[in-house]
Amino acid sequence: MQWIVLPARPISYYTRAISILGVIALLIARFFPFDRIPVPLCSFRAFTGLPCPTCGMTTAFVLLTHGRWSEAVVMSPLGVVVFAVLVGLITQVAGQWLLRWPGFRLEMSRTERIVGGIVLIAAMTLNWVFKLGYDVFHWW
Repeated sequence: MQWIVLPARPISYYTRAISILGVIALLIARFFPFDRIPVPLCSFRAFTGLPCPTCGMTTAFVLLTHGRWSEAVVMSPLGVVVFAVLVGLITQVAGQWLLRWPGFRLEMSRTERIVGGIVLIAAMTLNWVFKLGYDVFHWW
C-alpha cells in the first residue's frame, strides 16, 4: 500500500460528487426532523424485528451532527467511523478546491484490495454482532 501525493490538480467528478452528497447528508442529518417520521427507517428491522448490519448509521449520523458522541457510538460504532471518513474526505476536497492543497491517491495491489474488502465485511459483521448483542440479546 502506498500513499501518493499529487500536485494540485482538478478534482475528479467522482470525488466532487461524493463530497457534495456527503455535505448534503450531513445537513440532512443535522436539520431534518427524523424523530417525526411515522414509518421505521430500516425496512429490514420492520420486517424481521432484527437490526440489519448497518442498522443505526442514520441515527449515529444524526447524533454526531448534534454533538452527542457517546450515544452515537452505542447506536453504531461503524457509523462513527464512516462519519469520520466522510468528514475527512469533505475536508480534503474543500482544501484542494479552496486552498490548493495537494491531492493524494492510495494505490493498492490486488491482494491489498482483497484484504481491504475482507476488513470491510468484518467491520460490518462486528457492527451487526454489536447491534444484535445490544438491542436484541441485551448482553450489555
